Amino acid sequence: MLTLPTIYLNGTSKAELFETIFKALDAIAEAQIAVQATAPNGRDYYPQGDMAIRRALSEHVDRLQRLQSVYDELHAIAEYVQP
Repeated sequence: MLTLPTIYLNGTSKAELFETIFKALDAIAEAQIAVQATAPNGRDYYPQGDMAIRRALSEHVDRLQRLQSVYDELHAIAEYVQP
């Protein structure tokens, strides 16, 4: 369960929270594109045996999923605080 911020007079404004989260979402989206570009190429792994490329691809997908998870959490917070 995601813990959402409480918006109140002495806290950060909705607008500021939304703006900072939106910047983070943009940065994560750029990181996703950059990480996608690092997809393993089978030619770089075949000397290690048949399973090496499969492990490398699995690790690559895991990295992308972790980025997506952070993106999804921040997106949920942004929807909650949008001004």
